[in-house]
Amino acid sequence: RGAMLAKADLVTGMVFEFTELQGAMGRKYATLGGEAPAVAEAIFEHYLPRFTGDILAQSSVGIAVSLADKIDTIVAVFSQKNAKLPSGSKDPLGLRRMASGIIQTVLENKLNIDLLALMGSAYRSLVESAPATAQFQDEATTLELVNTFVIQRLRGILLEQDNRYDIIDAVLETEKAPLSDLQDALVRIGQLKTLSLDADALKKVYEPANRIYKILGKNYIATATAADVKADRFRDPSENALAEKVATLETQNPGQDYAALITQLSGLNEAIELFFEKVMVNDPDAAVRENRYNLLSVLNRFYLQLACFPKLVV
Repeated sequence: RGAMLAKADLVTGMVFEFTELQGAMGRKYATLGGEAPAVAEAIFEHYLPRFTGDILAQSSVGIAVSLADKIDTIVAVFSQKNAKLPSGSKDPLGLRRMASGIIQTVLENKLNIDLLALMGSAYRSLVESAPATAQFQDEATTLELVNTFVIQRLRGILLEQDNRYDIIDAVLETEKAPLSDLQDALVRIGQLKTLSLDADALKKVYEPANRIYKILGKNYIATATAADVKADRFRDPSENALAEKVATLETQNPGQDYAALITQLSGLNEAIELFFEKVMVNDPDAAVRENRYNLLSVLNRFYLQLACFPKLVV
């Protein structure tokens, strides 16, 4: 009901003449019309934030309608092949403000929601309800453009919160899509900020992570698991020693307990050092080389659960 009536006040003479009253008048009209208080509040809140520093939606219905409205609008614009996208200082549709509003609403209300999934749903609903003659960019292209656009706003907001730019980049540029879990991204930023205060502790994680990431390069296999690492292809005991520790890490993965993950990764340093001392990753034997890529890829993925460490300025 809140979504159905959200834009109704735009056709009134009052809002037509005083556009800044949109939402405020809608709430009054809804209240006078006998609508439920939650509906009236949602009509007002779904426009929030109206400007930088404005209040945000706080009621459950208001949050839902606010996010749905903003996501629907942004996806609809970016889905057009000749869309009027923000350029320089020009943003006629206020898309930047909408993107910032989405992020701020999720963060302020500590919501655990997958924004990328909602954006995909918005795209499919748009295409399904559109006339047959309507032309859209494909879903993957649209969502990639939307994701990039919203991430830019997220990066700006995080910088305004006094976070280091390199820590932000390290967290946002991992395999974990930040828009799928903004709260998780915030936790990882906090963990890196804490880790960076202890030079020795940071070194134990940063140095092997950076080395493995750069050695792998384009040979990183994101889908590799411990099962892809074949013991019969080992040529040195150091490979088996590291593989055993990585397998243990995979079975005891602490998930989003990043402090525990850092402790576990720090405990691998000796085995990693010995591995690089004893073997050449790019072995002439293709099978041996691929096996080593698999082993390092599994390990690299655990570092990337926290951050892309090469992005850090150390």
